Amino acid sequence: MSETNIYQQIWESDENQFSVSTRTSSGEWEDETADILLDEQVKASGQR
Repeated sequence: MSETNIYQQIWESDENQFSVSTRTSSGEWEDETADILLDEQVKASGQR
């Protein structure tokens, strides 16, 4: 079993089934009542 499959199996067997929401392209939360609000950041290139 690969590492990815193990993480997926743990996620699917979670009894609490936490919900995760990201932001839409307009900056609004997809689901602002989600248990986890994931505010993704863009990786900086380090170039000017």
